[in-house]
Amino acid sequence: MQYIAHQQGVIKHFAAILDTAALCLSLWPAGTLLRCLHWSASQPTTQSSLNFTQQHPLCSLMFLSKPTWLRACPRAKVTSKHFAACDTIAMGLQCTALLSFLTAVVYVSAVKAKSTAPSNSFMEVRPKLWRYNGEFAFLPSPAARSPVAVWLVEADSALILIDTGAASPEYKEPFLEALKRQLDNFASPLRLVLLTHGHVDHAGLLPYVLDEYPEVTFAVHESEAPFVTGRQQYQHLKGDTWTFAVGKWYMPAMNASLPIPRQIVLKGSGGDLAREISWLQEGMLAYHHVPGHSPGQVCFVHHSTNSVITGDVITNMATSFPFSRNSSPKCDDPFAAPTHMWSQMKTSQNILAGIKGVDTYYPSHDDGTGVTVAELKAFMGLQPDEL
Repeated sequence: MQYIAHQQGVIKHFAAILDTAALCLSLWPAGTLLRCLHWSASQPTTQSSLNFTQQHPLCSLMFLSKPTWLRACPRAKVTSKHFAACDTIAMGLQCTALLSFLTAVVYVSAVKAKSTAPSNSFMEVRPKLWRYNGEFAFLPSPAARSPVAVWLVEADSALILIDTGAASPEYKEPFLEALKRQLDNFASPLRLVLLTHGHVDHAGLLPYVLDEYPEVTFAVHESEAPFVTGRQQYQHLKGDTWTFAVGKWYMPAMNASLPIPRQIVLKGSGGDLAREISWLQEGMLAYHHVPGHSPGQVCFVHHSTNSVITGDVITNMATSFPFSRNSSPKCDDPFAAPTHMWSQMKTSQNILAGIKGVDTYYPSHDDGTGVTVAELKAFMGLQPDEL
């Protein structure tokens, strides 16, 4: 199933429109102040005009009356022509802001009319491997939404959840209800949550799951654990791209009150999960440390189905413009804004492609049903027999 509202093309086009509107709207107050300056400088200096400008909501903040301003800058050679030019620029910015805002409204309405809501239930994609594919709005717009998958693995005597999804209103309630319905269908209890990484769209509901299921423990890589428990924040990381330098300030913090005694720390570059979790059957699940998108991101190999849960090492999202339904999901890089080390992430894609004995990769952001080995290598520019 393709979710047109989730397409990266939608997100990129909408982000550009939104950025333009935000920039112009942020300059609106500056434009208004410039126009106040122009008006103030053009008025005769009378007591009534002095009283008005000092009492004006904007002018009074900086005492932008003509006499006060000129006394503060006695040598400034500013004429009414300068203010008139500023006024013209301000009016142009304000008109651009209005046009951008109206364009964004029309664009979002068109995308919303085309969008297809995801199925709020777990679907079995491989034997004993289930996927819940909800949607997360990373901006308050129907166009700025992304599919976010959570996985349920059937073990011999227990159930394992991989990631917990986003702590947002449109994701939280449908997911928790679907999880409860799904667990009611099994005799085995939920015992473990595995985290690919700690970003809010993947681990945001971890506190709710741990509260609802007191016997559940959670496992996270040692490099990611401080960010999940709140001892460190992603904003403090140094990245190698300007997109992360900007995007990191919009990443919500995780919950610092998580129960540390219920935490299992995965160490090193990878291995069999049975090494860290005693009750887990040997050879069932393995992990690989694949940093770059986050310091401690891991992917999980489900050996019995030759599948890899990739987290955000790659994505598989449709890329067409939203007014067309002819696009198919396509293997691609993760979102740039929350990826702190792009060079490291590209190395992790090589690790992913080099995992032996697998045939399908399942990204967390997936409009389709996974990525084949051939599709991943083609995206990376590799020959089928490389790695």
